[in-house]
Amino acid sequence: MRDPSLPRNRRFPRLATLPLGIVLAATLIGGVLAPIAPAAAQNGDVPRTEAVTNSRAQELSRLQDQLRRRSEEALAHRREQRARLDALSGEIRSAKRRNASIQREIDKRQLQLSEIEAKETRAREEAEKIVTREAALKRTMNGYLRGLEGKIAAGIPWKITDRKHSVTQVLDQLADERTGAAAALAAVGRLQKEQEALARLVESNTLDVSIDGNERAVKGFHLGLLGVIYSADDGAVLGFASAGQTLEEGLETVRTRPEAAKGYLHCVDILNRRRTPQLTDVFLPTLPVEKGGE
Repeated sequence: MRDPSLPRNRRFPRLATLPLGIVLAATLIGGVLAPIAPAAAQNGDVPRTEAVTNSRAQELSRLQDQLRRRSEEALAHRREQRARLDALSGEIRSAKRRNASIQREIDKRQLQLSEIEAKETRAREEAEKIVTREAALKRTMNGYLRGLEGKIAAGIPWKITDRKHSVTQVLDQLADERTGAAAALAAVGRLQKEQEALARLVESNTLDVSIDGNERAVKGFHLGLLGVIYSADDGAVLGFASAGQTLEEGLETVRTRPEAAKGYLHCVDILNRRRTPQLTDVFLPTLPVEKGGE
């Protein structure tokens, strides 16, 4: 038994560490047990009272331990919940950062897409302008070729069929949609250079002249685009056809000048390298002169 003269916290040292509610409960229990103890003492049942007191103290100690465990469990649970909340908060912040980063990337891509669309629009507009300019340029070149074809037909009678065929080939290129303006312009440029070269050259060739319904091959040459001079080897056939005339019409030009055949034959021989170059008298009839309008 404990000494009743000691203070309560010394008599029941375990009770000093109990929460207030448990101490009050123990006090109430002590208050209930206090009247019982004298009665028990009076009845000679002191050991039993002590046993009851010890049992109550053990029960209180068990309750204290249980309460402490529950408190610790609750504290651990709160800490776990707090950790979960912190983790969720971190995940939320991380998700917000990722969303912000994704949104910035989306805005960047949208800006790039807008720039690309603007470039495509400008390129499409530029392509339409180029197509329009190419179409206008092709129409201009087509008109030029038609005029050149007319000039060939109205020019000197020199390889007219071949020259017209060259013009037709370029016209076919212009009519093909797959032909770009650059390629068409290059073809027209080549054709124009050929015509310009023809105006600067003196070339010889064998010509077919119709005489009294019979074709006869004679030798001739052209003086640029001024005219075509031709003559048979025997001098029986000779002529000078200027622009707009046929070879047959050129016969009449020098019919009354048989002496012109000698000069013509000399020129043909020189061009064919059968003679050395030398001064030669060549009869040239009066050429038509174009008069400009006032």
